[in-house]
Amino acid sequence: MKSLNTKNKAPLVIMVCAAVIVLAVGSYFVLAYTTKQFWPFVAANSSNTTSLDTSSDSDTEDTDSSLDAKERSTEQDKQNSNSDNTSTSPDGLKVVEIGVTYAGIYGQNVEVRAFASGVIEGNGKCKAIFTQGPQTVTRSSDAFIDATTTQCGVINIPLSEFPTKGTWKLTVTYASPTSTGSYVAGDIAL
Repeated sequence: MKSLNTKNKAPLVIMVCAAVIVLAVGSYFVLAYTTKQFWPFVAANSSNTTSLDTSSDSDTEDTDSSLDAKERSTEQDKQNSNSDNTSTSPDGLKVVEIGVTYAGIYGQNVEVRAFASGVIEGNGKCKAIFTQGPQTVTRSSDAFIDATTTQCGVINIPLSEFPTKGTWKLTVTYASPTSTGSYVAGDIAL
């Protein structure tokens, strides 16, 4: 009887290890998908706040903020579709909800990305308003049509336009001939 030499054992060991890894990963995904407990592709429920943290973890928090805003948008769309009465402003404009998907320092600018849900139109303006006591820094952008919302053009404000460092409160507004909305996004540290 011939014994396997070590030269022939190496490919066999590699194949067995690869098969075990594939089975383990496959089993995890089957378990995770069926129970939804460990499924990595579902956003966890969190509060409806927008994180404006500029620390190294801000990418994760910005993603969570984006998901929160989109969840609020979806929730509002469901409510609007279940009832015929839409909210109107004193001016008779349709009141829309504003979502902020990102607000933070990017390079030498403060960047704000937002959208207006419940309306699809391309003739509006978005405005980011930063306040700190009596000081105000404002920048606007044109809105454009997206598949299910009205997107605000990216708003970039050079850091040099902020007269002082510290914490600034961000409010985002949207206005068009037929719709209006505003959202106090929170504080951002500069």
